[in-house]
Amino acid sequence: FSAWPNGFSHDNYAFTGGVFDGSSIWLVPYDCNQVVRFIVATGIMIGYASWPDGFAKRGGAFMGAAFDGRYIYFIPNEAEIMVRFDTSGLTAGSMKAVSFKDVYPSGLPQISFRGAVFDSVDRCVWLVQCNADRVVRLNTSDLTMTAHRNWRPASCTTKRTSRAERSTLAATSG
Repeated sequence: FSAWPNGFSHDNYAFTGGVFDGSSIWLVPYDCNQVVRFIVATGIMIGYASWPDGFAKRGGAFMGAAFDGRYIYFIPNEAEIMVRFDTSGLTAGSMKAVSFKDVYPSGLPQISFRGAVFDSVDRCVWLVQCNADRVVRLNTSDLTMTAHRNWRPASCTTKRTSRAERSTLAATSG
């Protein structure tokens, strides 16, 4: 396997998942400065850091991604936008900002989403909520979003229970 791409840098947690396009694994940038493509057959890693205009990549930016056969949708965690990456062109303009202004006019809550799934029947991406108070559906053909409100926000800061605590809870709740 090859070395990290030129100019690659990261903090404690470089990536939070990846998507597979049939020949490469695309790593989701969390605390690093590039999207990294790992070509499975050769072990070569290629970095992409041409972020959309006006987007300042910072730590904790994305948490998961979805792939629709051509585009990768990087799901915002601390970022204020979703980034759609065109895997067919792989040029400097391959990354496009997708705004949430229609479904969150005053801006996304911090730690908004924790991944997404691609619905191949309806050609949409469903974002898995974390601190967001609505489920969001992205139409991949025109990049419009629909918010499904009246969901109680999940809390991503809840205390994790230990295995012993879970066993005790199971024994006493039955």
